[in-house]
Amino acid sequence: MSTLQKEYNKKFATDFDAFVLMYQRISEYTKDKELIHLALNGICDSYKTNHKMMLNFNQYDRDIHRHMFKCMLQKGAILQYFKSILRPFLGYMGLLLFPKITIKLSNK
Repeated sequence: MSTLQKEYNKKFATDFDAFVLMYQRISEYTKDKELIHLALNGICDSYKTNHKMMLNFNQYDRDIHRHMFKCMLQKGAILQYFKSILRPFLGYMGLLLFPKITIKLSNK
């Protein structure tokens, strides 16, 4: 745990690979959309965490980043990633442009 505060270790990318493997197994054995959606969220969260750690510790590795991004494209997790980025942005824009409607929708 102490290495998490000092540097980015390339072995952290195996966390991402584990989420990809979980997604593959889940999609093979079930068609439950909620479960598949949860697995895609795990891939996206792991990607974001790895990418932030690379940038925070100034140890950006192009090969690892390319591998993670390629896996996200292949598994369809890139759409989930864009949704997770755009949802807060669109919420703030809605709050600025249509405050009364946005507040009513958020209270439901």
